[in-house]
Order: sequence, then structure tokens, then C-alpha cells
Amino acid sequence: MTPEMRAGSGRPLRDDVPADELTQPSSHSLVMRRRSQSEMCCVWTAPRIVVLCLLALALGALFGCGGISPSSFSGGGVPIGGSRLFGRVVAANNTAINLSNVAVSVQATPDGGVQTTTQMTTAQDGTFSFSNVLPGFSNGTVAVTATPADPSYQAQQVTLSVANGHTEQMIISLAPASFDISTAASISLALASPAVPGGGSVQVQAVVRDAAGRPLPIVPTLVFDGNFGMLAPDGTFSVPAGTQSGMGTISAYWYTLLPQMQQIHVDNNAAQQPPNPPILPIN
Repeated sequence: MTPEMRAGSGRPLRDDVPADELTQPSSHSLVMRRRSQSEMCCVWTAPRIVVLCLLALALGALFGCGGISPSSFSGGGVPIGGSRLFGRVVAANNTAINLSNVAVSVQATPDGGVQTTTQMTTAQDGTFSFSNVLPGFSNGTVAVTATPADPSYQAQQVTLSVANGHTEQMIISLAPASFDISTAASISLALASPAVPGGGSVQVQAVVRDAAGRPLPIVPTLVFDGNFGMLAPDGTFSVPAGTQSGMGTISAYWYTLLPQMQQIHVDNNAAQQPPNPPILPIN
């Protein structure tokens, strides 16, 4: 007897075949299903690979081809995302005297950010150094307070604006305890020339004066914003030989007085400058 045919299937209807075997997909249908899934995976994966490649190329162009690079700030002296602050604490009445064991506190406030405070004590030679003062890509304000352990000197705080990635070198001068800082009325700051050749130097002439214009026997705090030269405690600013370019500022601070600032830059066509003239009272 010819078995009955399952309606619409073309397959014979047999009572001796288990129901689960009848519903199990054939090996051919499994192969076709797997091929279909594989093709769908390829269809979805290819665009993703293209997008990832384009993203990688864009990031490579940003960081390696004229975009943001480790040398984009301050001529390459400071890594991305941080400002360095270092220097020395000296006696204002004799800058040859380095002050050790001075607590140097740095309160850094990024623009629109939260203030952070770091602190260290000066070494035997009066030096200190702070890295990554401002986090990320921040500009901000930095308040540096130097508090001596020796009661023979007075503490001082200097507040300055710092741009992201810039280097700040400070020669912090502390007044003797016997000096009346209220007698100081103004600061004058002068350079023989703002242009200094590589391998050359210039004397920074920073003077604190009283109300009558007479120079006082102390030297103000000096700050160099840049990374192409070095300030010495005696006010000498030197540029290493071979330096091709650089631009920055030198500023003078004294307690509550208005700071003074001068621009300075590297110019290898500039002549070596003679010493500054003697400091005279202002008439």
C-alpha cells in the first residue's frame, strides 16, 4: 500500500518514524543556516573594520602629524598634560645664601576646577621641584608659599597664572625677620636686552624701592616662564649653547607689591650684552 503523503511536504507520512526525527532539520538545512549566519557576520563586521581603521588613522594624524604632540608645549620640555614648577629659596639680603628646610606649599587651581595642594621641604641647597602641578590640559592659578623653619626669615607667598604645559622656574627670596617689608613701595625690572643668543647670558636687574625711590638692600623673587634658559640666584639668565629658539617672560614679585614683567627670547643674531649699569636712586 502506497504510504500517504504529508500535505505540502512531498514526504511520505510514516507512523514508524519518531515525531522528533520528523521535526529535526536535515544536515543540508544546517549547512545552509550556518552559511547564512556567516555571511551576515561578514556583512556586519566589514563596516565596523572600516570605521575602526578610519578612527585609527584620525588619531594617528592628530598625535603624529602636526596635531597634539609631546613637543607642542613649551618647546618640548614638558610632557602633555602638566606644568612643572621648580627653583630655589634664598635670602633676599644675600642671594648667595641658600635656605634649606623651607616648607614650600603649592596650591594649584585649574580654571573651573578643584584646588589641590602639594608640599615639600627644600634640600640643603635650597632647591625644590614639583611636576604636573596642573592636571590634564589645564591653565590655572598657582599660589606658592615658602615658610622657613629658621625664624631669622619671613615667609612669602607668590601667586601666578600658569598656562598648560609651561615650565616655571622660581628664585624665591625671603626677607630677614629684621626687615620691615612695609618700607617697600615698588619694584623695577630691567634687562640690558630682551634678545639673548644661544650660549649667551643677560643680567636681570630687579630692584625693590622705597616710597622715595631709593633702592632697598633686598632682591625680589624672580620667576622665569619658559624652558630655554636658566635663572641663577644672582639674577644671571643664561641660554645653553645650540639653542635655536625660545620665548618667555621674567617676572619680579615682592610680597603685596604689584609684580613687574619683561619679555625675553632667543635670537642667535643678537650680540652678547654688556653688564647692566649700576643701580641708582630714582629722583
